[in-house]
Amino acid sequence: MPPPLIDVRIPRSLAFDVNSVATVTVRRNNEMKNFTICAPLIAQRSEYFNEALQGQWRTEKRSVELTGVRPADFSLYCQLLYTSKLLINPAYDEESTDYTETPSDLSDENDQEDLLFHHLSDVYVAAHKVRDTITKNLLTDAALAHFREAPSEYEFDVEFDEEADEGFTKLPGSGVVCDVYNGTNKACKLRRLIVDIYRVYGPSIKIIEMQLKIFPKQFLRDLVASMKEDPDNEWDVQTCDPTTYHEEPVEF
Repeated sequence: MPPPLIDVRIPRSLAFDVNSVATVTVRRNNEMKNFTICAPLIAQRSEYFNEALQGQWRTEKRSVELTGVRPADFSLYCQLLYTSKLLINPAYDEESTDYTETPSDLSDENDQEDLLFHHLSDVYVAAHKVRDTITKNLLTDAALAHFREAPSEYEFDVEFDEEADEGFTKLPGSGVVCDVYNGTNKACKLRRLIVDIYRVYGPSIKIIEMQLKIFPKQFLRDLVASMKEDPDNEWDVQTCDPTTYHEEPVEF
């Protein structure tokens, strides 16, 4: 049987004017930047912008304030919004020339962490902030794809005990775990993915407990609960259905 047709036709009443734009002022701490975006497009994807732009459609100047998000992260969010593609960082792609800076809040003790996981988690938190489920699912898929193709010789960034196994696959570092847990809520499926990765491929819970000042307490609770639910590690992150880590889109 041939695959079904993808019908993109819509009535004029559902079409939007690509020239209809809005100014978004994005700021976090001392960082601030104005973005000009296609208002109907972002309002279609983001519940936050859909609500913020209500009542502004008939005005010539539409403006929205977005706080708590780094402009660099919002820039990547917009790229993903417009193209369904995301620029990967230069640590992963030597030909990349943009977004080369290391996140300013990346601590010295975590400066060896994988930057791509950091960038993905930062943009994910931005998408969570604006309540864009589609983008969150795309970023979760990207994080899972990056994990699955990581070299097995990568070593975790905390000190292991003598009995710990060597040659772990690439893990989201403690900075990524903190960013995701501090920037999302318990319904976040990226939290579940991180927990599943640590349960199967991470160091022992005793080693992680030694890092209580680094890892969020809720992460440790989730990890222990996950170990109880799947004590034999039957769930395989490497081969599972990616949609397991997707959130249901919200209609608005």
